[in-house]
Amino acid sequence: MTRVGLSHPACPDAYRVRFLRECTDARLGVLGRREGGAALIRAVVAELRRRSATGLAITPELLTAPTPAQLVLGEHGLHEDVFVAALDCLPFGPDKHDGEEDVEAWMERHRAASGAWDSMWSGIIRAQTVHHRRLLTWCALHSDADRVVREHLLGSLPWHVEPALLEEVAAHDLEYFGRAVLLTQISRSCRDGLTPAQARERYADELAAASQEERDYVERFLDAEMQSRYLQTMTCRSAVAWVERAGRQTWRFLLNPGEAQRLGRPREWLASEELVAAIGTRFATISLTALSLWEPDLDSRSPVVRDLGWLHALLVHLPEVPDEARQKARLVVQDTRRALSARSDAHSYSSDHSAWEENRRAKELIAIIMPLVTDPVPALPGRRTASLGDPQGVGFKKLAAADEDVLVAYLDRHMDNDALVEEALLSFAARPYRSPSPSTTY
Repeated sequence: MTRVGLSHPACPDAYRVRFLRECTDARLGVLGRREGGAALIRAVVAELRRRSATGLAITPELLTAPTPAQLVLGEHGLHEDVFVAALDCLPFGPDKHDGEEDVEAWMERHRAASGAWDSMWSGIIRAQTVHHRRLLTWCALHSDADRVVREHLLGSLPWHVEPALLEEVAAHDLEYFGRAVLLTQISRSCRDGLTPAQARERYADELAAASQEERDYVERFLDAEMQSRYLQTMTCRSAVAWVERAGRQTWRFLLNPGEAQRLGRPREWLASEELVAAIGTRFATISLTALSLWEPDLDSRSPVVRDLGWLHALLVHLPEVPDEARQKARLVVQDTRRALSARSDAHSYSSDHSAWEENRRAKELIAIIMPLVTDPVPALPGRRTASLGDPQGVGFKKLAAADEDVLVAYLDRHMDNDALVEEALLSFAARPYRSPSPSTTY
């Protein structure tokens, strides 16, 4: 009733202004919903701007004592004008270093502010699901927010993102992989003996085809002061690191929709299963390039298990895996086993639960990956999930435990293997007896 009265043309402007000034920030958000009349919406926007401070940078304290704009953006169903006005009144991103503050002190403060910035946008995106596209339009003029907003749309709640927008955001994110590839190639040229000038010349065509932003990104790492061995090791792995991080964080739910659950039940996605699968295939395609650039980390003093996640995504989402990719995948698994063995020998993870969990997960993924490498499964609706593996190593007990559709598809792929047919016949004898259903007739 309050909204109806304040929206009525007969309501005096002075009364509307006075009433809104006495409202709490949260109440102001409620009155700024789409149902409000034009006069009320204009008044809410004016009042929000009046009570919002300017030039405020994000701090962790603003998560517990939020600004009026933050509280208003916690309300669902905001009118678009109120939504945009609230965005304009938000705190800015973390402060940049002013050149005077102690660097270590600034870095500690900056990390805390960055965490608050990420949390603030996570809450806004979850509350404002109907305004995702408008939010990205606003972000085009606010680069400090653009990256974190896009990452949350892909990685935090992709099931709430309208299908066409989800596809656009995913495609935009994959564009960053190109500069990671270029940086990897140029860095390895420098590692292998070229000077930065010679590397620029070798990759002149690729640099010319890149955007100015991409060239600036690569050039930063070609400065003489950036040529340390440690940094060069990182940049030589740039392309692989990109897919590793994306598969573990931003693309996690897109690649494994079944992991998106609420109260133990799968999420309902706005995007179709077919679209999510197609987006996963695009990620797998660029991962194929990353796999071709993968190198074992033989010089590492602390072996790291990190490349199985995106490798698994490649194998389950790519319709066809080339032979050279399967061979390279075996090398990745071999290097991971070396890292696991080195950890075990050093007893480095015996008392570290997170390392123990990583170790367990790595072994689990290896058990899934190796059959996919030895016996690639043809493309299925959605994605692949598993394979029975190399026919030479499949016994009747494993065949007996397989679902009927999996077994039929497996035999179709290996129809010329007489020994496998014999194992399959034995598997039927080994299957548990199942009593016929009441509807069965003889």
